[in-house]
Amino acid sequence: MLAVPVQMGRTFVYKLCITRTTIMETLKTMVSVGEATPVSQDVLLPVYCKSAPESEISFLPAGGTVTIDGFEGNLIDPAELEPGMHEAAYQYSNTFGCLVEEAFMFEIGHQLDLNLADNSSFCMSDSLLYPASSAEGGIWILDGQEAPELPIDLQSLSSGNHELSYVKTEDYPWLKTIDQHWEPVPLSPQWAINSGSTIWQSFTPSVDGYINRFDFGVYTTSLINCDFALYEGTGTEGNLIYSQSTTTGPHSIIDVRPFYFPEYQILLRQDSVYTFAFSVGSVSSLFAYAHFDTPYTRGTSSYSTPNTEVSIRFQEVINPLIPCSADTVTAHFQVVEDFIVDLGPDLIVNPGATVTLDAGNAGNSYLWSTGETSQTIEVDLNSDEQIWVEVFNEAGCSGSDTLEIQLITNLTDVVSTSASLDLYPNPAEGSVFIRSNFEINELNLFDVSGKLVVVKMLKNSADTPFELNTEALGAGVYFIEAIGKNATRTARLIIK
Repeated sequence: MLAVPVQMGRTFVYKLCITRTTIMETLKTMVSVGEATPVSQDVLLPVYCKSAPESEISFLPAGGTVTIDGFEGNLIDPAELEPGMHEAAYQYSNTFGCLVEEAFMFEIGHQLDLNLADNSSFCMSDSLLYPASSAEGGIWILDGQEAPELPIDLQSLSSGNHELSYVKTEDYPWLKTIDQHWEPVPLSPQWAINSGSTIWQSFTPSVDGYINRFDFGVYTTSLINCDFALYEGTGTEGNLIYSQSTTTGPHSIIDVRPFYFPEYQILLRQDSVYTFAFSVGSVSSLFAYAHFDTPYTRGTSSYSTPNTEVSIRFQEVINPLIPCSADTVTAHFQVVEDFIVDLGPDLIVNPGATVTLDAGNAGNSYLWSTGETSQTIEVDLNSDEQIWVEVFNEAGCSGSDTLEIQLITNLTDVVSTSASLDLYPNPAEGSVFIRSNFEINELNLFDVSGKLVVVKMLKNSADTPFELNTEALGAGVYFIEAIGKNATRTARLIIK
């Protein structure tokens, strides 16, 4: 077994000598030892909005295998992926058979949701509605108008159907795009760059986005050390955004040289001015491709003078922020008026009486204290009772009422079988006429509690109407007791 030391990051070629002692013959062969090649993402965005189109991703070096969430393929279709984090893996094998696999994460933007189920119903008595969404920063639209504030006051809405929407537009970085570009025609003019000097070109992005690289028109026949920087505004007096030391050259062809920025970190704003600056130390031969014919119109350069506008060849490559189509989620809901349940005034009745009670509010659900579930019930009364009903609907809105029923036990209600007592009008308002088929000597008026409220001594002939003024009495149920020489009779009176 042969052990060969390997230094990471390098490839070695070894000469392997084998000597066969029997015939003293030496065999020689060459052995190459390598390591796995590092891989990196080439085109893979950190975030894709849900409404973005299908796009291809790639990695370096090319020629490997791409999988997305474990499935082979290099196309990301946000519409087919769930919101949240996903994995793009790249597997690459180099010429030595060394295999490497790296995983890169990306995100599919959140899909909007509401904590309000469609076609929900609410009672006005619920008072406030607290809608919420998983994504912040959007606006609420209630019945076509922007909701002034949350929560929503249900009591300020009319009963019936309403529509609530949440709308949110988000910007996500998109694929590398050449945003600004200028080159002189012809390319031949070369402007010398002296040792220890700085040249710069200002530019104005046409979209919001993250700068990816700035390609600058410089040329040298040797390897040189240089610095590049990005400033706000025109020239190098503005706020320094980024700077880095690097090398460039030697260059064999006339072209722009790429200077890279950290991906998705430096956000440039549309129609704002920025300056790219290039600085060198000691150089012997370094030139810039610049010209004054048809110069770049959205910026200037360090070569410009008050009388002559000069531009340096460049192109700005950006990951633009693309507004995703506005995501909207809508829910419909109904506001239901509160129930008004009225079983009428409490009753004082004779034992054995049958009364019909109606809870109203047709078309809803009912529960009576008797266990019945219909809108109306009939009750046979043989004792004092308290009867209640609750009315409710599918939305959970409800209303109730309780009726007190008292049997007559404290008034004399037994007279001769032929005695009669009539009251009209009944219910009465202002006055009531009383007529009997017997002579009335005393007239007593009781309220529902049995309290005597009116006493009149009189001598009213049989079948002669007697008018009783009721204006001083409150609305409610009363009982009139007419007492004669040979008869006593009681009748119920309702006063409006």
